Amino acid sequence: MDLSIVIEYLENYGGKKYKSIDKALDSEKEYFKTFYEAGRKAREEYKKFCAAVCNGIPELEMDSKSPSMWVNQGQRVDEYFWSRFKTCSGLDFINNISITIDRTPMMGGGFVLGVYVGLDYNRSEDDKSRIVRQNQLLDLDIPVADDFYYLILPSNGNNYISKERDKLIKRYKAHEIRVVSLLKVIKGPYIADRGDVVIKDTRRAIIDFLPYYEYVIRNNTQ
Repeated sequence: MDLSIVIEYLENYGGKKYKSIDKALDSEKEYFKTFYEAGRKAREEYKKFCAAVCNGIPELEMDSKSPSMWVNQGQRVDEYFWSRFKTCSGLDFINNISITIDRTPMMGGGFVLGVYVGLDYNRSEDDKSRIVRQNQLLDLDIPVADDFYYLILPSNGNNYISKERDKLIKRYKAHEIRVVSLLKVIKGPYIADRGDVVIKDTRRAIIDFLPYYEYVIRNNTQ
């Protein structure tokens, strides 16, 4: 399993617009053929990685729209790949566990592999009651180990990460926080020689996060 293929694709083509080969100029055809093959290969590698991670976690079910495509509906490359998962008890809810490769300014701007407990929702159609329940993640301490964080979408400004639960609770009560998620950063490098290690670490993070996810789901059903 070689996630460097995925990261190389995102680094080379992230933000660029794809043109189908039959619509490309003759001078462009070779470029877009290479573009297409790189995107297809990157998505397939990412899909295999996610499947390998979740092997052995039978309670997880992959979202029907996962993984994300190698180009979006506007034929432009997003600077990330994601796959979302839910347990059988959470299929009807907007909460999810996700695996994402993203360019993360909070982590120095490079591409980072992370596991999240978050939401899938259209921000223009927020389900406020379920967001409030999602934010009950602040009821729970996160592991003290490195690379576990609360991921905060503030009421104003850019996302940020924190381990300081008491301060976050005060900010939330002051209406300075909109959505709380959890993040576990998976250490790289994400190369073929470390594929088994990265898979194991990612699977361990999902298992560690399942109680937090189930806590939110239980609150959604009450």
